[in-house]
Amino acid sequence: MSPAHDEATALVVEVPEADEVVGDLRLRHDRVAPLGMPAHVTVLYPFRRPDAIRPQVLAEALDVIGDLAPFTVTFDAVATFPAKVVYLVPDPPGPFVALTAALVRAFPDCQPYGGQFSETIPHLTIGHADDDAALTSLVVASTHALDGGPITSRVEAVSLFSRDATGHWTRRTRIPLGTDPTIA
Repeated sequence: MSPAHDEATALVVEVPEADEVVGDLRLRHDRVAPLGMPAHVTVLYPFRRPDAIRPQVLAEALDVIGDLAPFTVTFDAVATFPAKVVYLVPDPPGPFVALTAALVRAFPDCQPYGGQFSETIPHLTIGHADDDAALTSLVVASTHALDGGPITSRVEAVSLFSRDATGHWTRRTRIPLGTDPTIA
């Protein structure tokens, strides 16, 4: 029996092109991949509890996300965080930082990663390593996965995912970028 998980939601940008390249690595090394979370860049986690996602909350999120234009992102570098996390670096990172900042202004009670970090560093997690040898191995495998060239994705929406008490993630909705008619 698996341990219970807190129910939660996350706003993420899905990157299906990354799953095609590093999906196998993610399934083996990223705890959320086998639980239904696709390759993604987190925009805001934790967001609201699943039972608190009401039409008004979605309308407010749409107002924020709809004000930002779609963009293209490339992933062509591998990096690590001190906690032995291996990730792909998005280029440019600015649109992700802008999305997070705009959502935090609209939902100030929802701080990225619960306020654990002072800086927003957009990333696409490949996995977590238990020790330095595993970290090195995962970095090498991740870098090798990019040998075929960079991963490029057109970002046109932010997805709202919910985690249930068993830890599984499910997409609840996609909120399109650039829905504001004033965006040219």
